[in-house]
Amino acid sequence: YKAAFDAHLDFAAQSKSYDNRITIATYVGSTNAVWAAEAQAFIEWRDAALASMFSQLSAVQAGGDAPTVEQFIGALPEIDWPPQIPKN
Repeated sequence: YKAAFDAHLDFAAQSKSYDNRITIATYVGSTNAVWAAEAQAFIEWRDAALASMFSQLSAVQAGGDAPTVEQFIGALPEIDWPPQIPKN
């Protein structure tokens, strides 16, 4: 699950031409408004995805059935990228 989760986050970052989930987060304080907005949106989404992951884990620990990896990823929220804004 962790590898699939990390790959899912990386894929989202790469869809905006960042190297990975770690790289995009470093742009949150960027002086480029587009990069900063994308990083902020990503961080907020990552946090929501982590909350979903922990919720799914709690359900399994409470006796629920473990989802397939596909179900696990499918239950994560979708990212809401900011509208494209002019570059600085």
